[in-house]
Amino acid sequence: MGRRGPDGGAPRRRPGRRDARGGGGGPLTGPLEGELARLRSEGVAITMPLTDEEWGERAFQVRDPNGVIVRLVDWNAPTAP
Repeated sequence: MGRRGPDGGAPRRRPGRRDARGGGGGPLTGPLEGELARLRSEGVAITMPLTDEEWGERAFQVRDPNGVIVRLVDWNAPTAP
């Protein structure tokens, strides 16, 4: 059984954050390159390198300690050809 909060109910969560059951996460506060470097330095498994797509998406993926793949995405306006 999962962890419980201090009153025996559901665990507390930080505002703006959701776990895998809630399907989302909080916003990053810096560029993806910085977050990628930080996660790498902590030994997190990178499952997809930082990729720039032509439609403006920048993303990379990691595997969390439970084996769940997490995709970190930043959206930018596409550049003109």
